[in-house]
Amino acid sequence: MLATIIIFALIAAYAGFIVIKGIRKLKRGESGCGCGCSDCSKSSE
Repeated sequence: MLATIIIFALIAAYAGFIVIKGIRKLKRGESGCGCGCSDCSKSSE
């Protein structure tokens, strides 16, 4: 039971880290892929 809680906490912390990292990238105005291609369809966003 304790191992299940620890594993869940680790997965939740990792998911939270990814979400926070994505929010910070959006606030800086970076694209989602991060490749920087000028002719990419997402480069105009």
